[in-house]
Amino acid sequence: MKFNFQLKFDSLFEFSAPAYDDRQVSYLLTEAQFRVFIRRYDPLSNNKRIGFEDNERRRRDLEQLIKSATIDATATSNTITYTGDTTSGDATVINLSSTIGLNEGLSISGTGIPTDTTIKSIVDDTTIELSAEATATDTGVTLTSGLGKSSSQGQVHPNGVFLDLPEGFLLAIEEGATIQGNTKESWVKAVRHDEYLANINNPYKQPYKDLVWRMDISRVTHASGTSIEATSKRTEIVTDSDSTLSYYRIRYLSTPPSIVVDEFDPTNQVHCVLDETLHREIVDEAVIIAQAAAQKDSYQIGVTEQERND
Repeated sequence: MKFNFQLKFDSLFEFSAPAYDDRQVSYLLTEAQFRVFIRRYDPLSNNKRIGFEDNERRRRDLEQLIKSATIDATATSNTITYTGDTTSGDATVINLSSTIGLNEGLSISGTGIPTDTTIKSIVDDTTIELSAEATATDTGVTLTSGLGKSSSQGQVHPNGVFLDLPEGFLLAIEEGATIQGNTKESWVKAVRHDEYLANINNPYKQPYKDLVWRMDISRVTHASGTSIEATSKRTEIVTDSDSTLSYYRIRYLSTPPSIVVDEFDPTNQVHCVLDETLHREIVDEAVIIAQAAAQKDSYQIGVTEQERND
């Protein structure tokens, strides 16, 4: 992608374009990727008014960003215990007791698991891949990890619970909830805060065992030295007074990973995860962004052409 960007950008200046280093090209490609993503997701952001699931082509465009997670509402995040088998020198954990609550990017600890290890991927219902190799071979090792309740539950609504969302969570596209004692999955309805106030005491509109409410809530931020750190993104699930939430299941769009170009050390590079059919459009968008800094009139022409072709 860097080569194509340089070739197209240079051709606009008769091969005397300003030079960009790897760090700058990484920024341009990442910004271009996000703009292309938004145009695919939001029908109001493209001239054809087509959403990301409105046809087969659109569905393929962003399928690499569609992920699933199940959050255990009965335990606090990073305190849920699992058992599994480890092998010294191998990053794979097999025969897991469960993968409910586990997700990519979560920290995980246990005997024979190096400090600061995270979950690299969920292979299947009984197997995960770690970011580091185990230092011991053992069976039935107790592991601690998992998504669950937020450690801070301050100012939660009555019958509500704050849940931590997966790393990279961006937008919910489909969801469900499991209520203790209910044999079928309950619907989840996203409600505004004014809807909550208007309907929470209305017996015909408030939550019940087959319907729970989801409300937005910010993550917790705090100062750490000279920087600001933040916990995971959160959501609030509100049930009726007779129900207890067990699990919250979500299908979501994740944030596109930043594209990293590093010709000096290729091991640092991060490739675009979006479908290959979008790579040319991302490069073209990066050229438009770079062109804006050099030729503002040409930039507007480029934007118009991009909108016409979208």
